[in-house]
Amino acid sequence: MRAGLMPRLAREDQHFLTLPIVRPERAAITGETGLIVSLEQALRAAGLARTRADIRAAVSGGFNAVIPMLMALQKSRTSQDLASGVSRKPPTLILPVDQAEELFLTEGAEEAEAFLKLLAGLAKEVNPALIALFTIPGSPPKRRCHRECVNIDTGWPPLTCSSGRKNRPSAGLTPSA
Repeated sequence: MRAGLMPRLAREDQHFLTLPIVRPERAAITGETGLIVSLEQALRAAGLARTRADIRAAVSGGFNAVIPMLMALQKSRTSQDLASGVSRKPPTLILPVDQAEELFLTEGAEEAEAFLKLLAGLAKEVNPALIALFTIPGSPPKRRCHRECVNIDTGWPPLTCSSGRKNRPSAGLTPSA
C-alpha cells in the first residue's frame, strides 16, 4: 500500500483526498494507528484541528456524527482549489486500512465491529464520497479469527477467504460521480 497505491493516489490529488492509513491492530478506532488518530491527523493537515475528545465523541455518535468532519475535509480542499482559481468537484475521500485482516481477529473484535459498522454507514452515503481501501495479505492470519464480525450487514459482497490470486477481487481507481 505505502509503496504503490499511496504514491499513486498522491499524484491524483485533484480527484482524491487520502486520509492517513488506519492500522487496526487490537483497537481499530482508539488505537495508536486507529481511526481517531487518522481523522485527527487529516483535520490538522487541512488546518481544521479538532481535539481528540471531539473526534472520539463524533465517532462514538456514529456515521452521521462523522459526516460533518469529512465534509469539512472535502470543503477545505475545494476551498484551496477555488483560491487558486481552479473549479473542481470535491475530491473523493480515501480511507486506507492496512492489515485489515486484524479486523477479523478475536482480539479487539468489539472495536473492529464498531469500526466496520461506521464504515458501512459512511459507504452508503453519497456525500461525502468515500472509498475505504482494505489490504489483506494472501496468507491467512495465524491468530484466531472472530467470524461473527464478518457477518455485519454492510450491504457489501461477502468476504471470502482465499490464498489463490485468481479469486481475489480487483478494483479500479475512479473518482465518484
